Amino acid sequence: MKNKSIFKKISKFKFPIIMVILIIMVGTFVISGYMTYTKNYEKSINAYFDQNNIGDLWLKGDDFTVADLEKLRNMENINDAERFMRLTTRFLDNEEVKIETNFIETNNINKMEVFWGEEFTEIDHGIWINKEFAKKENLLIGDYITIKYQDHTLSEKIRGVINTPDHVGFSGDMYVYLDSGECCMEGAPFQNIVIDVDDYTLVDETITRILQELNVNEITKREDTEAYGSVKAEIERMNNELQIVIIATIVAAVLMLLIIEAYVIITFRKEYAKKLDVIKKAPKKEVKLIADILFGTVCFAILIANILGTICGGNYAIDRLKEKFVPDTFISPVEVLPSTEIILAIAIIIMAGIVSMQFIETKFGKKKWRK
Repeated sequence: MKNKSIFKKISKFKFPIIMVILIIMVGTFVISGYMTYTKNYEKSINAYFDQNNIGDLWLKGDDFTVADLEKLRNMENINDAERFMRLTTRFLDNEEVKIETNFIETNNINKMEVFWGEEFTEIDHGIWINKEFAKKENLLIGDYITIKYQDHTLSEKIRGVINTPDHVGFSGDMYVYLDSGECCMEGAPFQNIVIDVDDYTLVDETITRILQELNVNEITKREDTEAYGSVKAEIERMNNELQIVIIATIVAAVLMLLIIEAYVIITFRKEYAKKLDVIKKAPKKEVKLIADILFGTVCFAILIANILGTICGGNYAIDRLKEKFVPDTFISPVEVLPSTEIILAIAIIIMAGIVSMQFIETKFGKKKWRK
């Protein structure tokens, strides 16, 4: 009977209780989900960039020779350098399709990640195409495709479907890679070089040395490239938004706990004012039990919301990474365990709940209410 009485009293203010629980659940869900999304996204992208050795410097010139390449490779703070030709060609089966066509000598920088097919080698004939090109044009391993540049055409067998770190996030772009020996124009100039440096903190000094030694039209640093720069800017934006989400959620949760605290006090005051004609002490144990039940419910709601938010946020991160054609092997699995920021945010909410419920208990355990 006593338990029924307690739950009957709680049911009198079920609406604000449900509202508080929902707000805290939604807030925790958003914090956990956004945190997991941001961290999984950043961790996966960084792993992909590191393992596939995204280039640190891009050089453009009129025509880089083998001697220029060797001079770069022997410079201080340069680990490796690669020449390549980049032409804009047309797909003969659909000349409206423009293709970024790269003729490379080696593939140690901006390494291809092969989804299907064979690894790239300099001695094999063939063409390696990006995943989106294959998907849009329904191309398969072993198919022959013909590309056109001015009056020149080149037909090659598809040896692999790939992605490269310098093309992450290029939605809709078509690009292909071939060995430089396959170039359809004899004597075509190597107008591009990509460089891998030993210590990126010394990159400005390295650029100065390059400009002193070589005739270079343009040098682009890694963070200024479209792929790397856009991804890092997106990660920075997500981290900034996350801080706002955490603060807003904590403030909203604390305010709602204070509102329900005030509602509980006012409700009890009115109830006892109607029943009592004289000053009488409110039942401390009963109020404590109600406070404990409410607080336990809130904590359970936070736990469930945290787990659901983490799973949903992690899965959303995986979907976003796949949209950018990041290989599955680099996508971090969803980690259900909360991170430090989530623990801190939830701890603040829980502390606010403890203070609020303790305040209710104190009010009714030690105060007397007049009619």
